[in-house]
Amino acid sequence: SSYIPSAPTAPLQPSDPLGPPPPLTRTKAFNSRALLQPAPQHNPRDHHISLPHLHRLRIGQWNVQGLTITKSQQLVTHMKQQHIDILALQETHFSSDTTYNIEGFVFFLSGSDRSSGVGFIFAPHISSFISTLTAVSDRIAHAIVATKAGPMNLFSVCAPHQGPQHAETRAPFWRDLTQLLTPIPSPEFLYILGDLNTRLQARTIDEHDIIGPHIFGKGPNHISNSPHKNRHHALRMCITLGMCFANTYNAPKPSQQITYRETCQEHTRQYTPEGYHTLDHLLTPRAWLPTVLSSHA
Repeated sequence: SSYIPSAPTAPLQPSDPLGPPPPLTRTKAFNSRALLQPAPQHNPRDHHISLPHLHRLRIGQWNVQGLTITKSQQLVTHMKQQHIDILALQETHFSSDTTYNIEGFVFFLSGSDRSSGVGFIFAPHISSFISTLTAVSDRIAHAIVATKAGPMNLFSVCAPHQGPQHAETRAPFWRDLTQLLTPIPSPEFLYILGDLNTRLQARTIDEHDIIGPHIFGKGPNHISNSPHKNRHHALRMCITLGMCFANTYNAPKPSQQITYRETCQEHTRQYTPEGYHTLDHLLTPRAWLPTVLSSHA
C-alpha cells in the first residue's frame, strides 16, 4: 500500500525535546551519517538538513515474507518504477539489525532471533534527510525524517498474528508500541505503517472518529469484541492517543483496500470478504489526517 503525506504550508511551533524512551527489551539508535555507529548524543530533532515545505512523499509498505538479496534488488526496481520515496518492510525474517546499500537505496532492518523482522528502504534522494533510525525490536522500527515543518516520525510495525500461538505476544506488542508513541510531541508528524493483522470488518457508531467509511469486511455482525484480538488493542491505542485508521478515509474501491488474499482463494477481480482481507493499515493522529492525500493497496 502506498501513502502520500504532505507537509503543511507553514512551520509548526517548536516543541519540547523528547525525553528518554520508556524501557524496552532492546533499543538501538543510529545516526543517519553512520548507520552502524551508535549516536547517544545525536539530537534527532536538530538535523542539519530538512525536506522543504509542500514536498510530497510517496510512502509504501510491503510484507516481503522473507527478504533476500534478489528480492532486495526487485524492491529497488519497484521503488524506481513507482517513484516511492520510502518503503516500510515487514516480515523480513532477518535475525539481527542490519543495514546495506543497493544502488544508493539504504536498507535499514530491525530483527532478532524471533525472526519476524521489520525495517525501511530509503531512496537515495531521501537518505540525507534521515535524522535517526531506531531498531526497537523484530516487530517495531522507527525512523525520523527531518522536514521544514517539523520532524516526521515513521514506524514500520508487524503485529502478531491472530492465531492462538501468538496470544501471549499481542498485548506486549501493543503496550510497547503505545509506550513508544506516547512521548512524541503532538506537533510532530506521526505515521504508523505496517501489517497490523487487524480485520476491522466494519465500524460501530462510536468508532466513527477512529475508522473511516471505506472498510472492506464482512459487516457489523462479524466485528470481534474479544480483548485478545488485534482489533481491540489497535482501537484502544487509537482512543488513548487520538489516532485513526487513515487508509479507511480515502480508499473507496475494494481494489484499493485489499491487502491480503487467502491461499485457497483463486486470483479474481470478484473481491469477497471470505477470500480477501485488509490486514495492513496506516495509523496517524486525527490532526494529521489531512496530510494523507491518498492511499491505495
